[in-house]
Amino acid sequence: NTRYIAVTAGVAPLLVVLRPRTVRGMAIIAAGLVIGVLGIYPVANAFRAPDARVKSIALADIDFDGFQQVVNTRQYVEDQGHTWGHHLGSAALFALPRRVWPDKALPASIPVAENRGYRFTNLSLPLPGEFYLEFGLAGAAAAMFGWGRGWRRLDEAWAMRPESAAAGLVP
Repeated sequence: NTRYIAVTAGVAPLLVVLRPRTVRGMAIIAAGLVIGVLGIYPVANAFRAPDARVKSIALADIDFDGFQQVVNTRQYVEDQGHTWGHHLGSAALFALPRRVWPDKALPASIPVAENRGYRFTNLSLPLPGEFYLEFGLAGAAAAMFGWGRGWRRLDEAWAMRPESAAAGLVP
């Protein structure tokens, strides 16, 4: 996981410097990323520890906690109901101390994991799961549509107006 983060941190400034603007340039970058994620990353696993093995397929691991957490979120909503913005509001106002806001919610993944009886709660909850927890299926669909439209606008700014402030947010 930390290698994925490190590569992301390295690729973002590279995209700022190279600024690939053609379909061919983006295709080369996309192909390189796919080769890296599905080829180089699994092979690099063999060098982590003396007993580590190379994974033949990068996605052959059982680590799909994000998917499982979305399933768990559906169960949480059936058991407890939707939270109507409580977790997202708490996340947006994360800097506000709990002594000022005693009812501030924990990260949504914690009560979802606890609802399923997990002893460990340090799990992720993908954004669609967060939106479903807060606003139901229609709210999640609308929020993800808005999220996609927003990123499309940023991508268009990056392609059309590379010196704009919006374009600087993309990488």
